[in-house]
Amino acid sequence: LQLTETYEQLKILQQNLITQAKMASVGTLVAGIAHEFNNLLFIASGFAQMAKGQRDETLYEAAIDTILDITIRGNKLITSLLSFAKETAPRKERIRIIDITDRVLQLLKKESDENNINFERNYLSDPFANIDTSQIEQVLFSVIKNSIQAIEKNGTIRISVKNQNQNAIIAIWDSGCGI
Repeated sequence: LQLTETYEQLKILQQNLITQAKMASVGTLVAGIAHEFNNLLFIASGFAQMAKGQRDETLYEAAIDTILDITIRGNKLITSLLSFAKETAPRKERIRIIDITDRVLQLLKKESDENNINFERNYLSDPFANIDTSQIEQVLFSVIKNSIQAIEKNGTIRISVKNQNQNAIIAIWDSGCGI
């Protein structure tokens, strides 16, 4: 009976730690997303100004299509932020691993650029997996963020994705000093 109570308490503590780690990461995440979102708004504004004075129907439609694409990208950024920040029950879905990896790298791009850290993508195959997207995003975000902090300035983070024995494998290596 005491072992069961201790186990339940550990589960609650673990969930609390996960929630705290998520919230601590949100501040860093928000800064990167705000920067990326501002870039999207700047691009959309430029294409809107171009479309406004455009007499050529083809160029006008191309400008409008670009603006629509940018709004979709902006919506995806906000959706990623919201799903990262809120606590939800695990929801598994069939997802392309490379899409998740690229999304996390995009969220950390500003910080990596500021520290002159290069992301090397080594996608050996294009695996899919039945996983909870937000959970794997959180794990990847934390691991890659730790890699950025370990490197500090001028380095490389290599992300490898492959399919092995019907399992999706994600490997992360960095040029940091280690523990």
